[in-house]
Amino acid sequence: HKGTDDEVLVLRNVCWFQVGASFAQVPAGKFRLVLEAAHTCMSGFEIRVEPPGDTWNTDDALTGSIEEHEVAQIELEEPRDELRVWLLNTTGNWKQGLQLRAISLVP
Repeated sequence: HKGTDDEVLVLRNVCWFQVGASFAQVPAGKFRLVLEAAHTCMSGFEIRVEPPGDTWNTDDALTGSIEEHEVAQIELEEPRDELRVWLLNTTGNWKQGLQLRAISLVP
């Protein structure tokens, strides 16, 4: 549903991907990186989360319904004018079925 709250990014069939989000004026502190996501395929895959460099496996939590999932914790010692986060997988193996509606930074 393009242009609505139900709009999602769908990973159709790729050998690698990198998607990200930018957050402006982020104060120092601890934050949770939360995805609103689903996975519609039988086989899952790992997603590297930068920062902090953690690896998250879609098999561990995702279902066919879009739900919120904490994928990493980020701690900032100093405030940032901009914090850029990335979700990526560059293994070269084919991946599909990931549905991503939102990436949020939660205090």
